[in-house]
Amino acid sequence: MAHEILLFAAEIGDVPTLDLHEMTKNLANDALDAFIDRAFVNGDEAVKIIHGRGAGVLRDTVHIWLKTHPIYVAAFRDASDVWQIGGVTVVALNRIR
Repeated sequence: MAHEILLFAAEIGDVPTLDLHEMTKNLANDALDAFIDRAFVNGDEAVKIIHGRGAGVLRDTVHIWLKTHPIYVAAFRDASDVWQIGGVTVVALNRIR
């Protein structure tokens, strides 16, 4: 339930945002790694990642990265599932213990 609240807050609120438009998969992975690491260390609870709609290559790259980093990521979802805005993934981050 707490993750759902954080994801909703990220969808409608002002949270740290990373825009990956026009990046290759490799650049997007590097940018995502640095962004999530910084947000995690800063104690941010949620972030927003803009990957665009297109063919879904960057969305898939983002989702694979998020699935393989459970130390950082508590939950995530494509914002289009709720808001039909597309091209955005919201992420609830784990807290530093």
